[in-house]
Amino acid sequence: MDNLARQEQDPTMFQEMGVVVEIERECFWVAVGDSRYRAQKAAGCLLYPEVEDKVLVVSSSAGECYILSVLERTKSTRNRLLFDGDTELLSPNGNLQLAGKQGVNVTSPSQIRIVSTNLQVVAEQSECSISHLSYIGNFLEGKVALVKLMAGKMESIFDCLRQKVKRSYREVEDIDQLKAGKIDYNAERLMSLRGKYSVVTAKENIKIDGKMIHMG
Repeated sequence: MDNLARQEQDPTMFQEMGVVVEIERECFWVAVGDSRYRAQKAAGCLLYPEVEDKVLVVSSSAGECYILSVLERTKSTRNRLLFDGDTELLSPNGNLQLAGKQGVNVTSPSQIRIVSTNLQVVAEQSECSISHLSYIGNFLEGKVALVKLMAGKMESIFDCLRQKVKRSYREVEDIDQLKAGKIDYNAERLMSLRGKYSVVTAKENIKIDGKMIHMG
């Protein structure tokens, strides 16, 4: 009686090689000789089986059938590692590297998050397309040979702004307006103000001081 009960609890298992002939949702039809089995992908089979793949299947007398692994891929197709549920790739005592000769793509319809004490990005050419970008940090430093910026509108707010340039050229098509509590311009050699019409207005005093003053 004990042996019979054990046989009913532990059905006989068979391992065979077959070929995937059809994929029906999450189930696979595998041809083994003249027989066809309806099998599921085992959790340990990471490579997703495709049609015409030679696979190793295990079946039981209870009617269960699983694809254990993909043995051979006869036609050229994209290899896919399929996991069900949340997945972690861990390397507790070493580095984890992803390398692709033609490229590496990371895609998510929801969120991609990178957390690290040190982040380095090295590329010969880069393109970035972001509809909304927010940056929060304590220090930003950049060293570039040329900067080109095109924007419809630009707003900047600083507690203190200091610029040091060797030469500065600026062209304004319409209006250039400055509002300040105090304005101090200091030119070591020459200051020139030119315009078709010039207006200097003060509520109290206007002072012009120089060794020589020419008017007209």
